Amino acid sequence: MLPVSASVTRTRGRTRRQDVINIRWPPPEFWEERGGHGFEALGGVLDMNVTSIVVRPLVHAVAAGLVALMAVAGLSVMAAPAHAKGASSRVMSMSSETYEAKVQYFINKRRAEHGLPKLAFESCTDGTAERWAQKLAASNEFYHQSMGNILDRCRAYYAGETLGKGAISPHRLVYLWMHSPAHRHVLLSKYAKRIGVGAYMDGSGSWVTAANFTKF
Repeated sequence: MLPVSASVTRTRGRTRRQDVINIRWPPPEFWEERGGHGFEALGGVLDMNVTSIVVRPLVHAVAAGLVALMAVAGLSVMAAPAHAKGASSRVMSMSSETYEAKVQYFINKRRAEHGLPKLAFESCTDGTAERWAQKLAASNEFYHQSMGNILDRCRAYYAGETLGKGAISPHRLVYLWMHSPAHRHVLLSKYAKRIGVGAYMDGSGSWVTAANFTKF
């Protein structure tokens, strides 16, 4: 198992203390057996994984998410066969609104297939996803926003995020997420109740997508 860094924020009265500790990568069952905590893994195909938990008075607010597999997503546009070029053109010509709606649709479809309730659109959750995807697309950067920011801005008790980048369809994006164990854990979380999706095309023609999940 890979060593990871865990950042734990404890709130005691008016005092906030940030503790950074080294732990080893836990399976999802580790957290579920300890009060239903989720986990946040950053890095995807990189050799770096991070677990973050935000603890509030009387309530455990969980930050969960995973950086998308950029290397894997990029493979979908390499050496594409001739019959795939038409599909790629349709993906490139989609509006942001259409792309986002399709990502949400396929996430909910996968959840329904696993006996989980569909996630409802929520404006604050969507706003955090929209702003972050737009920022990443404009800056050519790719990293998670602060889950604590989502918790505070939306007054949520659970916040999760999955990111994707590539000239791929919404269906393919969700497929890749579902075939990455940690991404799948976020998409199929039983704690998430609301969803918001932001998708913007960057200068290279890749869709940069952020899917945010919350519970109030």
